[in-house]
Amino acid sequence: MREPPVPFTILHFSDLHLDAAFATSRLPATLARQCREQLRVTLRNIVDLAKQRNVNAVTIAGDLFEREKLSPDSAAFLVQEFERLAPIPVFIAPG
Repeated sequence: MREPPVPFTILHFSDLHLDAAFATSRLPATLARQCREQLRVTLRNIVDLAKQRNVNAVTIAGDLFEREKLSPDSAAFLVQEFERLAPIPVFIAPG
């Protein structure tokens, strides 16, 4: 008799666009800055959810950040959040 399948849970998200300029949205600079901060909050929430749900892997598709516009501060933030995920593996398929 076959063993029952072992559940495998993946948390997937895409196109976070950290450091997005929001230039085409014509938002005031203060509101654009708030939107960029909310993108960080979103990633923190995703990491928290992955840990709470004890997922087996996190997959990320598309643009994690805005092309060449990733600031050193945001790069450090990404490293920090990915370190919080350990030992959960993270797989990235860049856009």
